[in-house]
Amino acid sequence: MRFENVVFAGSVVSTRFDWRRFTGGQSRRVGKVLNFVASADWVVAFFPKLFQRFRWQDLGSAGHDGFDTKTRSNGVEEVRYVAGAHSAGIQERCWDWIAEFVINGRADLRQLPGRAESRHWCVEALGRVPWVIWLLILLAVGLLAAALGAVLWLLAAGPLQFAFLVGLATPLFLWALWMALTRG
Repeated sequence: MRFENVVFAGSVVSTRFDWRRFTGGQSRRVGKVLNFVASADWVVAFFPKLFQRFRWQDLGSAGHDGFDTKTRSNGVEEVRYVAGAHSAGIQERCWDWIAEFVINGRADLRQLPGRAESRHWCVEALGRVPWVIWLLILLAVGLLAAALGAVLWLLAAGPLQFAFLVGLATPLFLWALWMALTRG
């Protein structure tokens, strides 16, 4: 597939994605890329950024941090920063600039309304340590599982019934958690 002009908004692509492989030479598959970097995209800062640290697939935080200058080619432009969270780059105020870039490969991004000078301090700070958010989520899930176990223990008439209920509830709970995290 070949694309002339591509726009990213709230991108979960790795900041280290090697655009030079796709934007240059005879095998050029992408003409130009425009990446909107949001000022408070906590979704990207907390979740795919952790995967980026482990280099799982090409998931990462380009929508929060932008692309690494070492892997960017001349065809990659960024808007740092669009005020707002994960959907900041697809708000109606950006539509004309998105259309102009997709059609013509250029847009006067200095005039883009809703620009921000910097990222939100809290999102930026927590984005540096996304594992903290994941740890808090795991802690909350653990506490929920412990509460569920306590309720089952109170409802169980004896140790055999309790073991049966926990044995039944634990895989169901883990399956529901897996479905929520991978289909979300």
